[in-house]
Order: sequence, then structure tokens, then C-alpha cells
Amino acid sequence: MSMMGFGVVIAKLRYLFLAAALTAPSTGIVHASNIGLLFACIGLLIIVTSGWRYVVVQNQIRQNNYQSSKRIVIILSVIVMLLGVLIVGYLLQDAMPALLLK
Repeated sequence: MSMMGFGVVIAKLRYLFLAAALTAPSTGIVHASNIGLLFACIGLLIIVTSGWRYVVVQNQIRQNNYQSSKRIVIILSVIVMLLGVLIVGYLLQDAMPALLLK
């Protein structure tokens, strides 16, 4: 759920941190609304995946056949890391020319 909330905040994040360096709207290929939507979708995916995994683990425990799985944790961690890289790229796409001219 925090991923979904973070997606809503992203649209305003650029203006909070880079308002002094930026005067024009984003001209890059990545826009805050797209990143926010992506975060909301990934947040929903994480909620569905965690609910599914809970049911699977609960059934395995009841059958005394629990098997841990690193795959889901690694996949979701990589997705969240890529979203973080996307945000940094978004924040820097307009800031770099403005910062280099100073």
C-alpha cells in the first residue's frame, strides 16, 4: 500500500526538490504521472502476490510441508529497485542541463 501512496506523491516530488533548478515543465520522455501510475500498479501487484503467498505458506504449514521461496522476494526487490532508478533518472532528466549551466 505504501508503494501505491508513493506513486501519488511522485508527481509533486520533482517540484519539491528541484524547484529552484527547474523552471519549465518536464520535456523528457518519462513523466511523473506515468511513474505514479507505474508505482500504483506495482503496489497492487505486491498486494496480490503477498496475499497469494500467504495462502500458499499457510497451506504448506498445515500440511507440515513448508518450503521457503526466495524467488518472489528477489523479483519484487528488483522491480522496486528499478522503480527507484526510474525516479532518479526522472529527477535528473531536466535538472542536469540546468545544473550544468550554473
